[in-house]
Amino acid sequence: MARPRKQPSEKRSHHVGVYFSDEDVLRVREDAAQVRLKPSQYLHSLALKKHLRPVPSIPELNVEAWLKLAPLASNLNQMIVSLNERQDVQINQDLLEQLRDELQSFRQQLLGDKG
Repeated sequence: MARPRKQPSEKRSHHVGVYFSDEDVLRVREDAAQVRLKPSQYLHSLALKKHLRPVPSIPELNVEAWLKLAPLASNLNQMIVSLNERQDVQINQDLLEQLRDELQSFRQQLLGDKG
């Protein structure tokens, strides 16, 4: 399915060329990366005075922990699905769901989410 066409007033049809020194282009790229935008998107937003906030960096240790917890979170979720399908399993379902929710919240916090 294609994106809806923009209104003529919203269509970007003009190009503005800008030259930067090596040092300046590095800074633009770094600043754009902090807000997770391409340099052209970043400069467009700055030119139109949109307020951009840096995206907080995630410590590498947190990313590693988040990735290592992924299989545990997946297995836990599979156990809960199994419990929901078959009621003869001898596991406290409320406790499992609480553990899953806590694990999910913890993993999000590792990525900087306040959740």
